[in-house]
Amino acid sequence: MKAFSFAESRATVLAGCRPLPVVEVTFHEALGRVLAEEITAEADDPPAPKSAMDGFALRAAETRGTAPERPTPFAFDEVVGAGRLPRGRA
Repeated sequence: MKAFSFAESRATVLAGCRPLPVVEVTFHEALGRVLAEEITAEADDPPAPKSAMDGFALRAAETRGTAPERPTPFAFDEVVGAGRLPRGRA
């Protein structure tokens, strides 16, 4: 019995393979299937950089010297509610 190299074995297997036909299915039928072509979104969603969670961020330098007995007040540049875009984003 002749031993085949990996490259020979692979070439033999691939020679017998053919792509499956392209079929359109509903979203719910797509589980476990592979796309026939690359797709891209027509628009970003959300349409601007937004956090997925409520919250805010501070730079460490802004908190220097802050302690429970010495709280530091902070001003917000902007509050962006759900469904709104930050200023300058349209």
